[in-house]
Amino acid sequence: MPAISTEGTIPIRLGKLTAKEFEGCVLALHNPGGQSTAALVYDLKRESDQASWQAVASRKGTPTPVGKFYIDDDNLSFRWLPGVTRAVAAGLCNCLLEVTSGSESRLVGLRVHVRETASVLDLRKDLTTINVAVADLPEDGTLHFELTELAGYGKVLQYDPPTKRVSFKQPLKLVLKKADKDSPGIELHMMLMKNASKVNLNVRPLMVAEKGATLPFTTKRLVDVGNGLNNELAAANNAKAADEKQVTRVEENLLSLSVVVGTAQEIALARQRRAELQRQLAALEAEIKVLEANIAAIDRRIKALPALGELGNALHDKASLNFRVYYLVGNKRVDLFSVDPKKSP
Repeated sequence: MPAISTEGTIPIRLGKLTAKEFEGCVLALHNPGGQSTAALVYDLKRESDQASWQAVASRKGTPTPVGKFYIDDDNLSFRWLPGVTRAVAAGLCNCLLEVTSGSESRLVGLRVHVRETASVLDLRKDLTTINVAVADLPEDGTLHFELTELAGYGKVLQYDPPTKRVSFKQPLKLVLKKADKDSPGIELHMMLMKNASKVNLNVRPLMVAEKGATLPFTTKRLVDVGNGLNNELAAANNAKAADEKQVTRVEENLLSLSVVVGTAQEIALARQRRAELQRQLAALEAEIKVLEANIAAIDRRIKALPALGELGNALHDKASLNFRVYYLVGNKRVDLFSVDPKKSP
């Protein structure tokens, strides 16, 4: 479509018509599906010369002429009408033009499909924002996102949803590793949404625990997790060592009370003290068992970290997202924006 101008434009050729298409040609506009009741709707009104159609925008029944489609010789052309404004006219480019002649018809797109080269994932960031750099988008609610490939990476264990297609503001999840008791799962969460009037694809790499808690899967956070586990291990070992020393002292005290010679009152007090020490010993031994289990669990988690590092290395600065953003006109997909595989330098 030509640039919108309040002064109108000279006709711009949209394409050539075959002789068969030219004969008895009829034009019609199809609007994006899923629009709200507040959206502008575009229609065509055939003019008396039978070779031109006025494009009309309307909202809740109020029509505003915005442009004209022409058939000139064997060319299909279009121009904006003088006085047209972007607010009313811009959405016309999101329609599909149907050209019908007899029993045959074809659909003509009125906008350019924007293609960009993919950028590799950067795990130094907990959020990657990819701008859908397309002007005059249809309403947010009509937009769809489809992941076509996680390029440069191995097998993805699971897609949620399996179709890899979601609507605006709906999440798409890629499970790269499932969580277990010793190690978090690794997932990529992405969503098409609007930030400050711009439509973006937001991508978050996450560590997901078995019970669902999440942390950013970034290079810094992975180092922080490793440092935290080492600190936990040191603290648990120190606590176990302190308890073991206390066990030794309690056992020595118990040994000193194994034989008591004295009055009945002294013997009773000794038995009472011995029972108290035995309770302390049992509590210490139980605490040591818990600490030993914790130490073993922390050790397993530390040993699982290299595998997370390897997965991170496979993603960072290597893998890229190939995807498309599109909308539907009837059952016809109209691609607005797509990201292709990273090209070799």
